[in-house]
Amino acid sequence: MGSARPSSARWVASLGLASAALLWRPLPAVALNVGGAICNNTTWHLADSPIVVTSGLIVGGTTFCAANPKPTLTIEAGVEVRFASSKVLDIFGTLIARGTPEVPIHFTSNKAPPSPGDWFGIRFEDASTDATFDGSGNYTGGSILEHCLVEYATDTGSSGVVGATSAAPFLKDVTVQNCNPATAVSISVAAPQVTRMRNVWVISNTVTSGLSVNSSGLVDLAGIKVANNTLNGTGLSVVSNNSSSRATQLEITDNAGGGNGLYASGSGSGLLISNAVVLGNAGAGITGSGLSISNAVVSGNAAGISVSGLTLQDSTIANNSGSGISGQGTTTLSRVQQRRRESLVITQAFQSPEAAPAPIRVLRSTSATTPARRYVRPPS
Repeated sequence: MGSARPSSARWVASLGLASAALLWRPLPAVALNVGGAICNNTTWHLADSPIVVTSGLIVGGTTFCAANPKPTLTIEAGVEVRFASSKVLDIFGTLIARGTPEVPIHFTSNKAPPSPGDWFGIRFEDASTDATFDGSGNYTGGSILEHCLVEYATDTGSSGVVGATSAAPFLKDVTVQNCNPATAVSISVAAPQVTRMRNVWVISNTVTSGLSVNSSGLVDLAGIKVANNTLNGTGLSVVSNNSSSRATQLEITDNAGGGNGLYASGSGSGLLISNAVVLGNAGAGITGSGLSISNAVVSGNAAGISVSGLTLQDSTIANNSGSGISGQGTTTLSRVQQRRRESLVITQAFQSPEAAPAPIRVLRSTSATTPARRYVRPPS
């Protein structure tokens, strides 16, 4: 969790330590102030940290950098980038910000003490360089945020604290926290770009939506956590018409404010959702259409699953306040445990080859004395 820091010290959050220790060390005597347009390849070095963005910062683009519209801004591990009020980092070229588990990059407010909404986030524009991958899905180039902490920001027009419009950066081991935007992370892109994320966390924010992906291309998400937010929309939203799209290792838990946990929509039953825990949200657990869900636990939400065109297997639906499973279209259940007091409401075709014969496992206590979770990023 983020905390205020004195202006005479720099916070380095070691996201890979199980103790989530906060390390403090003195600042250089003079910060490096930046703003305006970056039109040449530029590196922000650790020795220059903190970098203070004093005016709107644009990397590339034809308006200000016609001679070189796609420069690269590289940020070294351990750099802290502080933003003055309402300032934004706008990418038309390439951003390479690669921290490490021990020395992440920190994007934050320049105010002391900082507050949610102090600055306007990081935006990847249509002209920015998309991430590229090899045949095994390994990153090979293009824009990337890796081992980065982003906090105390907001967005404009639901663009996202980390936002990409017709752009596809690679997000890996990124945490967005202590923000108050409409959307914490927002990616909207068309084929053939690939939207790939690994270990992206949205925690302790006040938002409408936590993480939103809308793409006609391949969507490949793993290790997404949306937890302990106050939200009135949806924790995680994934919309894709690509039959190979998938989202796995999901944790959408303990979000207040009335919003639903997961919304997903695919073509037919092409969008695969697996290894998902949707737990303790103020709204419904999973909603959407055209989904194939496996190895999911949906428990302690206002309702369980409401999906049109659902294939559900090897999952447990339990302890939700409203209906357990509901929807329209063909619904196929296989090896699904469901608490008996919850209703099963399906219209049209319903197939259940192996539905809920086994006792329901107790997943967690709903007692008010249940200790709060601690969210600590594991080592890569």
